[in-house]
Amino acid sequence: MNVHPVISDEFRAALLDLLAEGHKNPAPAVHEDETLQSAGQVRGLLGDVSDMWIHRKLQDPDPERRFPQPDAVIANRRYWRLGTIRAWIAAQAKHKTRRQPSRSKFLSNEAIAAGLEFLKTRLSPDDLETARQLLEAMREPKDTKAYQSP
Repeated sequence: MNVHPVISDEFRAALLDLLAEGHKNPAPAVHEDETLQSAGQVRGLLGDVSDMWIHRKLQDPDPERRFPQPDAVIANRRYWRLGTIRAWIAAQAKHKTRRQPSRSKFLSNEAIAAGLEFLKTRLSPDDLETARQLLEAMREPKDTKAYQSP
């Protein structure tokens, strides 16, 4: 066994025991509100969002939803204080508004009728019925209030 001549066997054994204990119970990381978080760390805190997501949130026209500007830029790298991120997350949790589904997911009555007319010439009756059901499922709802938060 190769042992460094300066370190005694007793010290080495004690050191290995400490390392093994630390591995079993690692000390919790201290995250003070003033700790700077890199853009990559912030993306991880927010659920592995993309850099483009952060860019879009930085440009959000709604000031209540807009992501805060970096607290520091060091060597062209953006950093936020952990307290800034925590405050933004807390503010977002207070809003709890649900987005209304995109209008592009719905079809007007005219679009459904035109689609069915087009498909009549190209599909069998059974396939046409399936297509009709799919198009009906995409019909624009009459009551859009059902998509707003209570």
